[in-house]
Amino acid sequence: MGPGLRVGFVLLSAPERPIPSTRVAVLNMLPLLAARGHSCHVLHAPEVATERPDLPEGLARHARQLALDVVVLQKVSGPSVLRFCADLRQSGIATCFMFCDVIDTTMVESTDGSVVVTAFLKSLHPPRLQSRMHVVHDGVERPNASRFDALNERRGAAPERSNILRAVLVTSAQLWRVPQLAKLPSWLELTIVGRYAGSVAARWREAGWAARRPVQPEAWPRLVRFVLHPRIRCVPWSEERVYRELLLADVGVIPVDQTQPMDVARGVVPDWARKSENRLTLKMAVGLPVVASRIPAYEAVVESGHNAYLVDTPAQWLSALEALRDPALRDRIGRAARASVLPRFSMERQAALLERALSEIVARHRGVPAGNATPVEGA
Repeated sequence: MGPGLRVGFVLLSAPERPIPSTRVAVLNMLPLLAARGHSCHVLHAPEVATERPDLPEGLARHARQLALDVVVLQKVSGPSVLRFCADLRQSGIATCFMFCDVIDTTMVESTDGSVVVTAFLKSLHPPRLQSRMHVVHDGVERPNASRFDALNERRGAAPERSNILRAVLVTSAQLWRVPQLAKLPSWLELTIVGRYAGSVAARWREAGWAARRPVQPEAWPRLVRFVLHPRIRCVPWSEERVYRELLLADVGVIPVDQTQPMDVARGVVPDWARKSENRLTLKMAVGLPVVASRIPAYEAVVESGHNAYLVDTPAQWLSALEALRDPALRDRIGRAARASVLPRFSMERQAALLERALSEIVARHRGVPAGNATPVEGA
């Protein structure tokens, strides 16, 4: 490969307070791209995360002054962004649209190339655009975090409760019900790491506000049962808290509300179907056996019954979780999970994929054949 690229980024959120997609897709990649000889610059980051920013005048001029080869637009769109893309094109600077869970044909068409988080999401765009789209997955952030190391450290410190299965659910939302697991069996405890307040009193207030939203009468008993459930624990999200709870758990669960059906042939692709494999690989990487609802991105990762379980019905959920009460099975599935995702979803591999994508986008913009790019194993 020739001299390094000069890359600019327009971010979805501020580096000082990044939302997870900014941290994983961009900020984690910057030092790895720099180590590969590329120069990276944050051109714009909003104080408050927004997908439709009002970009400042003169931003394209700033990109020219930095002599950028390409500008990456992280999941931003709208009139201001489209004008910026046109200005960059006139300046001879390539553009790349980076996105994770939307279908945005306008931005894909308006840029020289795109970076998308899953092959399934790529497939939902018109075939004429797919040759300009590159798949770069979310990378595993803490490859050294291992449930097996944590188990070894805990052995002898306190007796294990073999009759209780401890499950963990990590979400960016604030859940007040658990899809697919409306009734927890007596041997299952569930910790939900999500957008909750830090104190118990504040979480009670949050539940009160949730109860004031329009709720169908038949849903009230479910809400009350959730709030008072003795084996459901809701804790506030932080990166440290996420890993602490993952390492304390026996199994990971990803129950998805699939009440809105998917019909790709008719163009019906609900939000749940467009999600990336990030929540899955997060849990698998630490060695947790995972039981998850079946979504397209997961099917490319999971060999059900070997490195995780994909399930479709409440009965299948119960069967998989009950099987995982066996410590030997948990150990086998968890080790297979960790071994299957660490190489494929490493941050280093994703940085190599991103590097190749940006190089090809710049070459296409300049009308230069990209040549025979070095393959990235497992791409």
